[in-house]
Amino acid sequence: MDIKKGKYVIDTNVLLSYPDSLEYFEEVILPIHVIEELDGLKKAEGLLGFQSREAQRKIDSATNIQKDVIDFYDLDICSWDRSKRDNQILYCCKSHEATMVSNDTAVRIKAEHLGLVAQKFEREIDNDYKGYKEIYMDDEELAKWYSDSEKENIWELKTNEYLMIKDDITGKIIDVWAFGVNGFRVLQYPKKIESVLLGKFISKDVYQNCVLDSMFNNKITMVKGKAGSGKSLLTISYTMHQLEKGKFEKLIVFCNTLPSIGAARMGFLPGSLFEKLADSSIGNMLSSKLGDRQQLEFLCKVGKIDLMPLCDLRGFDSTGMRAIIWISEAQNLDISLAKLAIQRVGEDCQLIIDGDYNTQVDSKSFEGNKNGMKRASQIFSGENIYGEIELNNIYRSRIAEIADKM
Repeated sequence: MDIKKGKYVIDTNVLLSYPDSLEYFEEVILPIHVIEELDGLKKAEGLLGFQSREAQRKIDSATNIQKDVIDFYDLDICSWDRSKRDNQILYCCKSHEATMVSNDTAVRIKAEHLGLVAQKFEREIDNDYKGYKEIYMDDEELAKWYSDSEKENIWELKTNEYLMIKDDITGKIIDVWAFGVNGFRVLQYPKKIESVLLGKFISKDVYQNCVLDSMFNNKITMVKGKAGSGKSLLTISYTMHQLEKGKFEKLIVFCNTLPSIGAARMGFLPGSLFEKLADSSIGNMLSSKLGDRQQLEFLCKVGKIDLMPLCDLRGFDSTGMRAIIWISEAQNLDISLAKLAIQRVGEDCQLIIDGDYNTQVDSKSFEGNKNGMKRASQIFSGENIYGEIELNNIYRSRIAEIADKM
């Protein structure tokens, strides 16, 4: 995120819609009139009250704000009515020679009339959908939330998006709810699954909990996260559990054996198709999760796992196979290849997509808006068959956690 240099005055309407907008500017001048307006709205019902409280929390924690209480009646700027809040905010902007940031067209026109630079605030992140929203509640808000028999979706959650409620004082997540076509439902934490092959798996945090919840409830689940956050382990643990329960017949892994960026290519590898794939990054990952190479080979021989290269995918149809289809390292797909892979999924199958298109893309061909995984998120989010979760914590090792800062 590029920080905009200089001084900026932020209008109330921007702070209400984008509480995190303060992070985008080097120095913010905040008129007392904006703070008073937010304070007057914090007890409002529904979304407006929530937005006001979120904006105030961001203001309290920000370090780039100068709170201005200048007496505007002493300023000889123009003859406009100085009792109006919009004009008071503009006077503040003029006195500091700052840029006016407002999503109110009239305010921007007035600012330009005063010779000020004015701009509309638009979020600069291309796609910040995480599959959940984190909100804060105090004791009073929590009591009201739990007492309401018909909980309103005032946060405008998409279908199958999760609501994570944080304590207003400690910031800790105290409850998680999923929003679906039938309204809200609470999630039990932690979730536990078990298989003979892998033993018991217990979700380590609420984000992993949501991943498992989505896998059990949605036809498609996308899992995003950094290396070591548990994407692959969650998928293979869930899959083995479902195969042993007879819910599905097999796991089909779509493989895109692209070398890691900056790594030297090994050249031609001898052997059968299985041996080539088993020696690739996807084969190494599966062998490590399942225990060893022999276990992977056995599961492939008995038809419980199929490894399918994406280069051979056209014409394939999984209908009738009752399979879990796993597109691993999906950040290394362009839009057309991601579309081709997703279209192979039959009605009796489930699709799991994992990857990290923010930090683990291995070719410039898949960067930015050309990324197929990112495009899939944009298209499917909000559909009633789709869930998505971004994992935040690294569990592989302390070394991996520190290395993430490199």
